[in-house]
Amino acid sequence: MAKAAAPFCILAVVGAAALSSLTGLIVVGPSAGDILAQAQPVVGADLDPSGNTATSLSAVDACRSVTSGQRLDVDVFVRDVPAIDGFQATLSYDAAVVRPVEQDVNLFLASASGSNVIDFSKPVPNKPGEYVVAAFDFGQNAAEGGSGAVVRVSFEAMSPGRSPITVGSVKMAGADGEPVQPADSSGRYVGQVISGAIAVDLPCEAPTQVVPTEGQETATPMPTSQPRAVTGPSPQPTEEALRAAPPGDGGFPWLLLVVALACAAAAGGVAVVFRRRLPHR
Repeated sequence: MAKAAAPFCILAVVGAAALSSLTGLIVVGPSAGDILAQAQPVVGADLDPSGNTATSLSAVDACRSVTSGQRLDVDVFVRDVPAIDGFQATLSYDAAVVRPVEQDVNLFLASASGSNVIDFSKPVPNKPGEYVVAAFDFGQNAAEGGSGAVVRVSFEAMSPGRSPITVGSVKMAGADGEPVQPADSSGRYVGQVISGAIAVDLPCEAPTQVVPTEGQETATPMPTSQPRAVTGPSPQPTEEALRAAPPGDGGFPWLLLVVALACAAAAGGVAVVFRRRLPHR
């Protein structure tokens, strides 16, 4: 009987070892959060849109120096957004220094085939110091996702000074009609927002890099910076996050130990019974 129990125990131990290894991989392998991690959306103002297109972005310029009477374009951009049909934002500025004169919304929202974009921006000039830009794509199955310039606003430099160009009260409507997250109860986007400044007849102040990062939930304060702060590629899940840890990192193989002990106990029990049945010499 002891000999009959031995093969069973051997098979049980081997099976437990295999199952323990598999369990270790499951425990220490990549979580659903690692695999599904996506870059967070970013909204902002690019003070020099050179190189931007409806579906791509170049470096983000946090400040631009111009002369009085000069006109300049400012891009309100999105980066790494899910498919959206609508966009709205309020641009705040110093009305004594600059003023908006016109806008173009047929960029990011109009990039998909079948788009039908309607401009709902306030008339120019709007309330001094604030300008609301808004547009919605009524095209069928034409929602756009990714990165690009959503609205290009032309400003005129009025007088010497520095004017913030602050992007606020952002709302983005997803293809499902729901606000793009993270958003508050009113649907206002509360993720990362990058603002900038226009310097009229003045240089931009001491340069500092403005590099979008994930996880910021309030608007970035107006930077005092020089142009050409490269944002770099969007964050993506790393190879390390998607790779299971090496075997053995899942902890001690308790299942294997339990089975081995059970087999040892069973074998000992069989040996005791067998000895009891033997005739005493």
